Amino acid sequence: MSFYANYSLSFIDGLSVMGRYDMLDANVKDNVATTSMDESAEDNVATITAGLIYNCTDGFTVAPHIVQTTEGTGDPMMDFNLSFQFKF
Repeated sequence: MSFYANYSLSFIDGLSVMGRYDMLDANVKDNVATTSMDESAEDNVATITAGLIYNCTDGFTVAPHIVQTTEGTGDPMMDFNLSFQFKF
């Protein structure tokens, strides 16, 4: 399952806010003969991404964003990313 939203901010030209949610439920059982426990409930992955997108000039975009990934019932991991896009 995945959701995505992007909203342009009217008070700064070229700036928008983005958010995305992804959830993966592989629902695949492990081979119990080769592992000591069935981890099928532990293989879910949820990812939340939030950030800004700024169109600096025509063909150049900068996007700082935060990504939170949670695998199974484990603690979430946070990554801070800075993406650049060039179009020519």
